[in-house]
Amino acid sequence: MAILLTACGRRDFDSVVDAPTLDSGPATCLTQDYDLAIPSGTFTYRLIPELHTFREAEASCTADGAHLAVLDAPAELVELSAAIDMVALPPSRGSDVFIFLGVVQTDPSVVDANWVDAFDRPFDMLLWGPGEPNDALGEERTGILHQTYPRVADYLTEPSNALCECDQRPTGPLFRATVAMLP
Repeated sequence: MAILLTACGRRDFDSVVDAPTLDSGPATCLTQDYDLAIPSGTFTYRLIPELHTFREAEASCTADGAHLAVLDAPAELVELSAAIDMVALPPSRGSDVFIFLGVVQTDPSVVDANWVDAFDRPFDMLLWGPGEPNDALGEERTGILHQTYPRVADYLTEPSNALCECDQRPTGPLFRATVAMLP
């Protein structure tokens, strides 16, 4: 189902500090599976409707030349949540539907610290839901989008849905090393 189809391509990140610039080469993730887009964005996304661990989900995105989705602004969170809300996904835990994002905790010694996105940038605290991150279940070291309401929460690495982003930006070495250590 296509909600809005856009092409991957060059994007300026003037509003995002230290974000890498895209090169002008073609993205390898330009397939019909990357058919989810948001009005304010220039990138496309692919929902993974099967349940995978965080590592499996990131590997699936990487195989496409993409990465788990990174939120650059609160508006992107709201728009992606609205688009995803139109898709039926299997529940991850109980009746809740969780969607892995490109967010990990690099050092769990402090519950609400050491969170980075897939580009090794500190994760924007404004994107967390109320009371998050909280490590409520213990060992919550990944970031998820809760489908029922637009918020980011910390979560376990147990199987969930995932969201890949096609934008031609490479993931950072700290993110990759942390993902490699996750169960």
